[in-house]
Amino acid sequence: MAGNGNTAFRFRVTLRLDGRECWREILVPASLTFFDLHAVLQECFMWYGEHLFCFCATFPNGKQVQVEELWGEEPSYHEAKYEQYMPVEPLPEVRVASETELGDVFPKVRTARYYYDYGDDWIHDIKLLRTYRSVHVADPQLWDGAGDAPPEDVGGVYGFERFLDTLGNPEDEEHDGMVEWAEDQMWDRFTLNRHRERLFRWHKHRDMMLHG
Repeated sequence: MAGNGNTAFRFRVTLRLDGRECWREILVPASLTFFDLHAVLQECFMWYGEHLFCFCATFPNGKQVQVEELWGEEPSYHEAKYEQYMPVEPLPEVRVASETELGDVFPKVRTARYYYDYGDDWIHDIKLLRTYRSVHVADPQLWDGAGDAPPEDVGGVYGFERFLDTLGNPEDEEHDGMVEWAEDQMWDRFTLNRHRERLFRWHKHRDMMLHG
């Protein structure tokens, strides 16, 4: 939407893990779409976009919005699905992630949730820390972070705990196999510079694809 080009948002995104710290602080242009934000978070948490996702937010007037990629389906199809299977009132308005800019929702909304992988059920709390106006932010930036994120398909919070326990115990009979599986998943512990480099490479590749 017009007006989002000179605005940027600083978010803290916290992955819910029982008793474990895992968060990332990012600066992103308001003109990014929610699909772009999904891709940014995939890089920051070292995931690979192998599963479905959605963002959920509630406006001050109580209107609920669910932003997801519909893969060719109409929003009305998903709204009808929620009416059939979700006994909530009011039902969320469904928006297309690749067509909805961050500035269409923030800063009117200050908090939101990002759901990734409905099997492992990863829930992230998004908090808007600051809105920057009349600035030019060309690319998403990872400002800070802490905590290791789970690898893909680890089996949810319980599976992640088992994964870490096994890696940390060389005497466990599953240790060597888990190390090999972690390497296959390209899992790595969080280091700020390495994750920044990963996000930079993604954005550079995206620019090349968009602009040649």
